[in-house]
Amino acid sequence: MRVGLVIASPLELYADEAQYWRWGQSLEWGYYSKPPMIAWVIHFATAVFGDSEWSIRLLAPVFHAFSASLLFLLSRRMFGPQAGLFTVMTYLIKPDAAKRIAAFSKDVEQVQHRLQKIDNPGQPLILDDAYNSNEIGFKNAAQVLRKLADQRGGKAILVTPGVAELGLEHDRVHGRLGEFVNAYCDHVIAINPARIEAFIDALDSRQVDIQTSASFADARKYVGSFATEKDVVLYENDLPDILEERRVL
Repeated sequence: MRVGLVIASPLELYADEAQYWRWGQSLEWGYYSKPPMIAWVIHFATAVFGDSEWSIRLLAPVFHAFSASLLFLLSRRMFGPQAGLFTVMTYLIKPDAAKRIAAFSKDVEQVQHRLQKIDNPGQPLILDDAYNSNEIGFKNAAQVLRKLADQRGGKAILVTPGVAELGLEHDRVHGRLGEFVNAYCDHVIAINPARIEAFIDALDSRQVDIQTSASFADARKYVGSFATEKDVVLYENDLPDILEERRVL
């Protein structure tokens, strides 16, 4: 029944689910904040059934049922049939598990400014990734942005001042990031463009609408002038004022 509910569910992916799906595109021994199992499981499910919301979530209830069966067998062997039944029923219907049944997603609150999803009625979906400051995280966030924008049928809008503390790699990293986001963004607003010229130079104006802004405040005003409730806006990094004023290596 739970598998059927997953397949029939109209719910879009949460930001963390989309990030796990992105991790599953490349099998590794570990990821930004998780060991490899969750990404490997999603990789297997989407390889068999294709990329969709239900296939990404499919194996969650399967693993839950397997865990319940294992608990029943262990409890029955150790303490008898009644203990096995009591144990598995407690596991299946306990309140904190029941709250997770609808979405099959972790129910802890999102960490603020770490690809935090902010969804208000009548407004574009905001992905607040202000505390992310590395190349891999930047790329992951751009892919999540594209995935969610496609789900909503809207535009993917990136607002960023770039990445800090790259030293001599500053221009090379920003050049790679600029090339990368061409495939994932419809609009890019670069904050303090003089600091990230390599990023802007790598953007392809045939694929992406490119704008620049002196500050996040100005960028937010610009986004508000054209973004619709179907769009997704990624705020990628929020650098200290000193880094907005000048390039610091």
